[in-house]
Amino acid sequence: MFENFSKKAQYVESAKFSQVIRTMTESMYVVNNIHKTSPIPKRLIKQVQLDITYIFLKYRHWVYSPVLIELTLDFLVCEYAMPQDLAKSLVLAATEALMEFVPPAKQLTTANYDEGFLQTAISFALVSNEKQSFEVRTGFGDTLSQIVASSCNFEKQQPGFQKEASEVLRFILEGFQKDIDEKPWLLDLYKLRQIVEESSFYSPLVYNYDVMESYFQTLVDVEVSQIDSASQASQKELKALKALGLIFQKHQQKPTMFALSDLGQSLAANYILTQVQEKSLSFDKAQSLGDIVVERILLNSDLETLLTFVEKSTKWKSRPRVVAGLMRRLDELDREKSLDLLSNLKHNELNSWTKIAICEVLKTLQWSKQSEEFLSKAVKDSQSVKVRRAAREGVSFFASRHTEETR
Repeated sequence: MFENFSKKAQYVESAKFSQVIRTMTESMYVVNNIHKTSPIPKRLIKQVQLDITYIFLKYRHWVYSPVLIELTLDFLVCEYAMPQDLAKSLVLAATEALMEFVPPAKQLTTANYDEGFLQTAISFALVSNEKQSFEVRTGFGDTLSQIVASSCNFEKQQPGFQKEASEVLRFILEGFQKDIDEKPWLLDLYKLRQIVEESSFYSPLVYNYDVMESYFQTLVDVEVSQIDSASQASQKELKALKALGLIFQKHQQKPTMFALSDLGQSLAANYILTQVQEKSLSFDKAQSLGDIVVERILLNSDLETLLTFVEKSTKWKSRPRVVAGLMRRLDELDREKSLDLLSNLKHNELNSWTKIAICEVLKTLQWSKQSEEFLSKAVKDSQSVKVRRAAREGVSFFASRHTEETR
């Protein structure tokens, strides 16, 4: 509970929200004070205000969605046992305050807003994040989960708005499934939209799907083709992607050449993986791309491809993420081949970062004699303090695991 509160507060306290937060908070405070029957107790008012503010700031581009408003009402009633009329007054005060800062998009209907909100909420839910709970990711707890569940079970009786939301959601989920079958990188496209949403308080580009697809395609082109911005991509797109932290200038001497940042690579990786799987991009060319992209490809490759990569590629040992991905995938497909690879790795051919990556990945795999030998040698012979520390942690990890197993 406290961790959720802390993470929500951290998001809300962002500098770009200061003016709108003040307006929303003051509006809700007035409403609560004039509510005669059962105002929120003083010990809870700040938490309630935070929850409402967090939800509407997170979905500020979709504030004109009736489903968003109704879902927030349901959340407050269920979470705080709040009277319906008080919840409605608080939500109305918050939305009216927010609408002063977020103009309605003329091209969008109410149905478009509902669809956009639910699409965004589901993409928040589907994008896993070990550091954030479901409630923090989506803004809602069981309320959203119940709507997702009921969207798959129409025999169950539902309140009016939940039935409507479930129908819209089922349509969206069916579209998701169809689109993801055709475009396995679809969630990455939605991640890009979320990055654009969070880049400023309000961006009308969020409503333009064609622009989002164009940004996404430019990311892929930068990585795969190493495009020259002067000839193959608009300066406007590249400037926007650079401002978002997704690309950076590759060479000072060549200001028109760009490369993807780690975040940019993580967005483009699934698209490029699909190109490799469909043979529209050769594996030989793909293995020279960024480490995050190559790691994603290796984690989805067959045994023959992995062994060929080990045999023919000359630089993979100097790429920590690539080595880690290779070891994980080999261990999944053929344990003996994985152990052979580990046995044949020579410490003097590995840089410190690669050794640290191997020490970390070994902790995720089953103990072996080869693992013990690699870690022991790293502890004994490495001149790097960081490598020795990572190796000692690996030794301690296996020792504690062994102790637990023998109890």
